[in-house]
Amino acid sequence: SVKYSDTASMLSNRLKISDTLTMLSNRLKISDTLTMLSNRLKKSDTATMLSNRLKISDTLTMLSGYAKSGQSVKYSDTTSMLTGYAKSGQSVKYSDTASMLSNRLKISDTLAMLSNRLKISDTLSMLSNRLKISDSSTMLSGYAKSGQSVKYSDTASMLSNRLKISDTANMLAPKAPLLSPTFTGLPAAPTASYGTNTTQIATTAFVNTAVLSATPSGSVLTGSVLAANITSSSLTSVGTLSNLTVSGTITGGTFSGTLPSKSVTIANINASGTPNSVSYLRGDGTWYTPNGAGTVTSVSVVTANGISASVTNPNTTPSISLSLGNITPTSVTATGAVTGATLAGTITTASQPNITGVGSLTGLTVSGDVSVSGTVTATNGINASASSSGNGIGYTSGGSTVTQTPSKSTAVTVNGYSGQITMDNNRLNSGTAVSFVVNNSVVKSTDVPLVVIASGASTGKYSVQVDAVTNGSFTVTLYNYSNNNLTETPVLNFVIMRGN
Repeated sequence: SVKYSDTASMLSNRLKISDTLTMLSNRLKISDTLTMLSNRLKKSDTATMLSNRLKISDTLTMLSGYAKSGQSVKYSDTTSMLTGYAKSGQSVKYSDTASMLSNRLKISDTLAMLSNRLKISDTLSMLSNRLKISDSSTMLSGYAKSGQSVKYSDTASMLSNRLKISDTANMLAPKAPLLSPTFTGLPAAPTASYGTNTTQIATTAFVNTAVLSATPSGSVLTGSVLAANITSSSLTSVGTLSNLTVSGTITGGTFSGTLPSKSVTIANINASGTPNSVSYLRGDGTWYTPNGAGTVTSVSVVTANGISASVTNPNTTPSISLSLGNITPTSVTATGAVTGATLAGTITTASQPNITGVGSLTGLTVSGDVSVSGTVTATNGINASASSSGNGIGYTSGGSTVTQTPSKSTAVTVNGYSGQITMDNNRLNSGTAVSFVVNNSVVKSTDVPLVVIASGASTGKYSVQVDAVTNGSFTVTLYNYSNNNLTETPVLNFVIMRGN
């Protein structure tokens, strides 16, 4: 197919009818030249015409001594009239010749008179760069004359091998644009091999293989998980679950939280021994059935370490009601992990090195630094004073850096929740944008990456934004909205906010 731009290029060295008319408007036709020269004398004609002509004064002088028609000439008059002439056989004096020629034209005078006349050679030279009527007719044979119209059939013939703008538009309409195309139907793509980590398109077959081959961890496993997709060899941790249904045997691990009433029976517990209705499970993982029997007749409780208790009736109803008072750091010595679902109060980490968990807190005020190896969930948000001179909310260590090359569209790899990207310095034209992929192993599709220009770029010339976020990568777009083509090295700071 011929593009519209090709058509314009093919016609760029062709003359329009209007251009030809303009070029010929300041040229003389041969007929015009002949008309202009028709009333002009050639030099040769002038010389011939003047060679046998007498001046009026010469004629009067020559006839002054002659009689007019009808008169007679006296002999004496004849003698007088011929006194200045030589008789037959006589010689003419030099002085007489000079007198006779005094009223004749010299050659130099003739040349002066002809100096403003055109020579034939001059006329030929003037016409040498003019067009003949026949040449003009040949050149204009394919064009319409001034005031005439081009036939529709001629136009149709001339345009028969040309593309209409509408034809070009119709041909391009079903095509997808190169920038951000949107496909319909069932587009297909090659399936990458397992473990591929590039900007190549991931098909559903590739995603399915990656999911089934992955090893989920407790910090990222959320939602409903099909038991058929998780085996004992691939699942190492599930973190905190709000709901769990297990059809097989659970071996090892630590569990906390509340189990539904009567959801666990003797048949669900794998322990040594044969249990019955009065058996209990001992700390060594064995069932034990007491051999004795009796009745408790008296119960007493000694208050200690901030714990107080009361007995409803020590003889008949030995139920104990416990209450927890203030426990000072020196009143409790913890040799293991201290956990609790409703632990509240003031906790000094430096004085309580053995506290590994505090359960669910309704409020927490921290005056120093807090190091957490797991996940912190704040239902009502985390607040920091805007006037604080400390570090505020953010990541204090572990930031990564990377330098992009060889172009501004080249993908980069930088792992971590924050970091810095030094872009390539190739030119970014005015009014254009460039996008590149940031491969990052910690980012998830629900996260919010934030990107700003830190340095290396002219102020007020660029805008930067994140256009897409997927598991393991996000896309950054830099736009030059200035009126200049810029060759600079922007340095971008980024931070990843964890989303849900």
